[in-house]
Amino acid sequence: MQNIQIPNRLNLLMSLSNLTLSIAAIVVGDKHPDYFIPCLILFAFLHLNNYALLHEATHSNLQSYKRWNYVLGVLSGFMFPTSFSIATLTHTKHHCCNRTDHEMFDYYYPNDSLFYKFGQWYSVLLGGFWPVAVFGNIIIFFYPSFPKSKFIQKVRSGQRMLEDMNSKDVIRIRLEILLIFGFWTLVVYVFNLSIATLIYFYVAAGFNWSTRQYITHAFSKRDVWEGAINLKTNLLHEKILLNGNWDLEHHLHPELPWTYLKKSAENKKTDTTYFKQYLKMWTGPKKNFESSPKPISLKEYFNGYKRENHST
Repeated sequence: MQNIQIPNRLNLLMSLSNLTLSIAAIVVGDKHPDYFIPCLILFAFLHLNNYALLHEATHSNLQSYKRWNYVLGVLSGFMFPTSFSIATLTHTKHHCCNRTDHEMFDYYYPNDSLFYKFGQWYSVLLGGFWPVAVFGNIIIFFYPSFPKSKFIQKVRSGQRMLEDMNSKDVIRIRLEILLIFGFWTLVVYVFNLSIATLIYFYVAAGFNWSTRQYITHAFSKRDVWEGAINLKTNLLHEKILLNGNWDLEHHLHPELPWTYLKKSAENKKTDTTYFKQYLKMWTGPKKNFESSPKPISLKEYFNGYKRENHST
């Protein structure tokens, strides 16, 4: 695909609008009980859009200029909340380890603990992924060597997520987390927000985000590049997700901005609908009959190793 351009102005407008509307939803819901539920629902879906913007930034696709991409990525991180650098490190590693044993949640081996596998699976569907991501920031802030600890190295899904984190990353991560703390301290003080309101809003947002995080990977081919599916959904939902339902296309072409994903997949069909795939996830993990692909290196990922062999 030639002449690829990042929609800088549109992405800037969406980033600032999302930040403003998200804060407004919390404030209005906190001060006006009659609007609490509508504002909570609005915030939960703004949260999805905010993560989609954060995701673009982790791929350096939110802004053409590196500095502005970083700034808007950090701002999006404020609302999650997460360190932008942690999000970038873990998401890049997700692309490198996609559908390997490190990211196999939907299948189990005969020697796996079914109690653990089913518990892990349904905890994600019930909203557990979001608090793990958030509290992970706090742990890394105080204990940056935690990813290398014996505890994490015994957890298959956590062994490689932050293995590339270096001392410069730790400094950046700590600064970003301090900025997040300062931002929310200021917001709570200026608008005199109830902490209970914040908790309610983020429980809703965290559930809405967590329960659908694995939806485009569940039961897909066990292949680092092709291990995702495209899902059909309505236009509004698609725009909220910034075409995130076209995830197979994204994994084949992670360099493409969100505005190109649907066009890139125009000659390909969607595998199923978003809703049907979501319902299928609730049937639980299945027995694995495929061999695990090998994780790819960062060099292979950024060079698009084998990507062309999978593209049509």
